[in-house]
Amino acid sequence: MSRHAKSQQDEEYLEHVRQLVDLWALDRISPTDLTPHARGVLTLWNAAFEQVKRFQQQLVRVEWIQDHQYQAVAHQAERLLALMGYFRGKKIGLSLREALQLTDPIAQDEGSGLAVASIRAGAQGRLRGRRV
Repeated sequence: MSRHAKSQQDEEYLEHVRQLVDLWALDRISPTDLTPHARGVLTLWNAAFEQVKRFQQQLVRVEWIQDHQYQAVAHQAERLLALMGYFRGKKIGLSLREALQLTDPIAQDEGSGLAVASIRAGAQGRLRGRRV
């Protein structure tokens, strides 16, 4: 398989995982349905994390938090963090901890920041007994 074909196959797989995450966010599938795709979810998180990090500033200012591009990627990042809270694994745990360094104090949905979403995600599965 050529490098180009492999890259295209990887992109198609990640698009499939994105669609599954969207279905999970709509409560159409459970985290258990995504367990075989935890590596893909982690890959999507890593890409979202890199995008979110570019916007982060030490001093929280309304301008960057309200930037439409930032809001889109932050929303995606929050969704992935929430889902990752249901998975096990060292890389998942490290990624949840890594999200704690984010400075965004405002979440799109529930008034918490991305770092708080990370804490919530880490505890979410354990508290509800839903870790998969």
